Amino acid sequence: MADPVGQRQKLKPRELIEALERFEVDYVAIGGIAALAHGSQQLTQDFDLMIERSSENSRRAIKALLTVEAEICLSGNRRASLDPNADPGWLAQGEHFFDSEVGGIDIRDPKRVPGSRSYDDLRADALQEKLSDGATVWIVSRNDLLAMKRAAGREKDKQVVAELEALDSAQPRREEGPHPTP
Repeated sequence: MADPVGQRQKLKPRELIEALERFEVDYVAIGGIAALAHGSQQLTQDFDLMIERSSENSRRAIKALLTVEAEICLSGNRRASLDPNADPGWLAQGEHFFDSEVGGIDIRDPKRVPGSRSYDDLRADALQEKLSDGATVWIVSRNDLLAMKRAAGREKDKQVVAELEALDSAQPRREEGPHPTP
C-alpha cells in the first residue's frame, strides 16, 4: 500500500534523533525504526514516534521539527509550513504526519494505534539506546512493539512479528518490563 501522505524524503533517522535530543523531547520510537532496533531487517520509509503530550514537551517537539524543516502532510499530497508559533496544544492532540529534510515523521497517538498502551506505560518499559555519536534514542519495548504489530495485522506487520519471533531461538533477549507477550 502506498504511503497515504504521498511521497516523502529519504529517511535519515540519526538527524531526527539528534534534533529530538537537542530539544529534550520526551518520546518513544515505534514502528519500523523500533523493529530495526529489535533486529528486524525490514526497511522503513518513515520514523513513527509517540510523544509525551504536555504543552512544554509539544513546544520542544515543534522546535525540533522546525530544525529539520518539517512540513505538515495534508490530503492530496499537499504540504503546509509548520508555524514556529504553532499552538503546542495542536501537536498534543491526535496524530500528525510530516515530511522533512530527514524524511517522513509520523507522530502517533497511543489511543489510535492498535495494541498500544498509554504513553507513560510505553516510556516506562522503553529501551534507551546510545548511538555511536552519543545521541540517545528511546525505543519501545519488544513486547509492546509485538503487541502493536500483531494488532495492526497488516502483511508487513505480520512479517516483522515472524522475523522477531524467529530471532528468539537464535539469540537471548534483553530483559524488559512486565508487559507480557500475548
